Amino acid sequence: MLRKLLSKTKSGYKCLYCDMHFEHTRYRKSHMDRHHRERLQCDHCQKKFVNRTTLIGHLRLHEGPLPRQECNICHKMVRVLQFKYHLQRHENKQTYKCIDCNKVFSTLMTYQGHLKYSRAHASDQILKFSCPTCKKGYPTQEAMQDHFNYQHLGKTSHKCPICDKPIASKAYIERHLLRVHGEKKEKPKNHICQQCGKGFTDKRSLIQHEVIHSGNRPLSCNICEQTFKQKATLYTHKKRVHNVTPTKKVLEFINDETKVEESS
Repeated sequence: MLRKLLSKTKSGYKCLYCDMHFEHTRYRKSHMDRHHRERLQCDHCQKKFVNRTTLIGHLRLHEGPLPRQECNICHKMVRVLQFKYHLQRHENKQTYKCIDCNKVFSTLMTYQGHLKYSRAHASDQILKFSCPTCKKGYPTQEAMQDHFNYQHLGKTSHKCPICDKPIASKAYIERHLLRVHGEKKEKPKNHICQQCGKGFTDKRSLIQHEVIHSGNRPLSCNICEQTFKQKATLYTHKKRVHNVTPTKKVLEFINDETKVEESS
């Protein structure tokens, strides 16, 4: 009976716990490990893992920055424990480069994902929900609605459950809780700057930081034309030198989302 369950059907390899089917057995195993089997949990951030080895490796992130070593091939700062496996990736490794963005991907799947979902390349079929005011596309109706309410109406249907502050979207509530109320554990800083080894919790923060090493000063003061590398330093300059602070956005909380009127 078990052998029959494990065998491939016309729809693929069926999960032993639900009705999902997969093209390869390794995909099925990954699915079952992720969704059905008992997993180990990190006491610091409540993240779950499929086995003790990966949990132990994750726990090291909470102990502080791990020692790193520079790769002589790609000059990335790699964790010492992973350095041997990193070098193996350079052996007979095929990379995929996006010419338009000058980004390099190690697998075809990540490269295809970049071409499909990144805003620079995503088609109208992916970003199919367009804002009626600025025509900016979003992958879901909910994301577009949050953008429309916040940017164009000055309204939002999301708020902090603790202080009732209006929040732009549901995704930003978690960040607000962490930064303002300290309600959640600090996320691991897995996005590492290859120049100085400093870690960040998300890719956006890393990109903003990397400007420091580039030597570029893309931002300029509209009063004295002095240039700056980051928004924070430009903001401080205008506040201290010119006594100018941006007007805070006034938001109105709405119980029911204001729907975008459909064009006739």
